[in-house]
Amino acid sequence: MSALLLILAVAGCGDTPEAVPTPGPKGANLWVAPTAGEKPARCATPCAFDPAKAYGDFRLKFQFREGRTDGGSSNGGAFVRFPDPRVPVDQRPDACARTGAAANDPAWVAIYCGHEIQLYDGNVGEPQKTGSIYNFDPNGIDDIGEPLEGWNDYEIEVVGQRYRVYRNGELINEFENAPGQDSSRPGDPPTSQRQFARGYIGLQNHGGPDLLQYRDIRVEDLSADAPARNRTGPFQVSGLGPHTVEVRSVDAAGNVEPKQVVDFEIGSTTPGDVGGSGQPPVPPASDDTPASFRLAGLPRALSAKRLARRGLSVQVRCTGAMSGAVTLRVSKAAARRLELGSSTVARRSVRCYGEHTATVRLRPSKPTLRALRRATRGRRTMKLRLTATLEDLGRPAQTAGRNITLR
Repeated sequence: MSALLLILAVAGCGDTPEAVPTPGPKGANLWVAPTAGEKPARCATPCAFDPAKAYGDFRLKFQFREGRTDGGSSNGGAFVRFPDPRVPVDQRPDACARTGAAANDPAWVAIYCGHEIQLYDGNVGEPQKTGSIYNFDPNGIDDIGEPLEGWNDYEIEVVGQRYRVYRNGELINEFENAPGQDSSRPGDPPTSQRQFARGYIGLQNHGGPDLLQYRDIRVEDLSADAPARNRTGPFQVSGLGPHTVEVRSVDAAGNVEPKQVVDFEIGSTTPGDVGGSGQPPVPPASDDTPASFRLAGLPRALSAKRLARRGLSVQVRCTGAMSGAVTLRVSKAAARRLELGSSTVARRSVRCYGEHTATVRLRPSKPTLRALRRATRGRRTMKLRLTATLEDLGRPAQTAGRNITLR
């Protein structure tokens, strides 16, 4: 089935004094690069990783790309919120960790006790596609977001029992891990046995022909007691190259503003220092040009059936770090006529990390979709208004809009 590599702070591949063998079969097809600037290397067993910390609330970010060259698609993903698979079976307190294959293969502790967040972009084969909460909340091929050639960003946020999955900045799945939900695979433990408040994180090594590659793996601890969670005061950023700083302010009354993102780059070497003369780096000239954005990839017309089946994909192309929201509305008169509670039919937050194209997919609720489909029967049409409002930190908000005909 699946092998997994526990990762919390990936240090590379190969033997280290702290390395622990990967649980499960010794698959040879896990490729990991510890940083964005390094080429992925085939990860031997054991691999360097730190299995010491189980996370509560967290945000896992990494990049992945297809490594196969035969036209096939690789299967991979991440396992989250599972107990320590190294604990001897007779000492495991959780029923899921003593069930079936988990009693004999440590990899199945992650499969039976945690959740697998799937990576698979293939049109055929595995029906549960990228973004699926495997066997509990599957994504179809129309729900995987917008794949990019080469490296794709993947983000998994787990707060309490709510799971959110993002691909290239687009939210592609949300899942509430409430008790009482059965797995689609007979014999697997239900969500009632997967109610862990904290657990380990792993990358999937599916084996066989799969050659999914990972790099730039990061975990942000979102727990209230995280060491850096409530750090305040001045700090210093050093090191040549691009940097991203996330900040927020708290006023005297305790009001907390939304997290703000600042992107910048620290200098270059002194001109003519090709030979490495040891001259200190020269900071770049200050660039006070505000970031801007534009909308792309939007249709002029859209069928209500397509909106219901695939949603509306919106590309937001930014020149720098910006954040805001994209909203799809009908007129107030249409909202009253359709007996909708609001003229807003769908809304998603959006964030650009520097010069970047973020993609969001707007999906109206099922009752709203039913009302829109009734309103467009018999060749009737309706005007939708798409509006994006984003701001660069400390600057006035910018707005762009587009009319779309729903038919």
